[in-house]
Amino acid sequence: MADPNVLRGTVCAGKPACGATAGGGSPTSVTDDDPAATDADRRAVAAAAGTSHAAFLGPGRTPDGGWPVRFFTATAELSGCGHGTIAAQAVRLTRTALGELNDRQHTGGRTFDTVAIRRPAGIEVRFDQGLVALRHPAPQG
Repeated sequence: MADPNVLRGTVCAGKPACGATAGGGSPTSVTDDDPAATDADRRAVAAAAGTSHAAFLGPGRTPDGGWPVRFFTATAELSGCGHGTIAAQAVRLTRTALGELNDRQHTGGRTFDTVAIRRPAGIEVRFDQGLVALRHPAPQG
């Protein structure tokens, strides 16, 4: 039986990726974090929900003003997750009566600005992804 406190949705990057027949997107679970839960409990949420990852919305703000959000797959914690951030901020917006939510998220040791906006076709989320570092794969021997 599914946990009624876990929201499951598909995060889409535009209609071509998630059109009615495309079946695209990234299934994501979002739930409030339980401070008593272990990391094993959190990993189990993604597995039980059948999603590749789950976002856990922490209670209260961090000292730098961000709302804590943690991400887990069935096997590990992620230091960051773009689809999970989109899903987390969309859920946070739906819990308000606001048309736009400008806020801050704390994930993986950094806090960054987020914006979630209600649109006729859904919710648009923007955030500062931070710097991206590219590296070449190690040579195969």
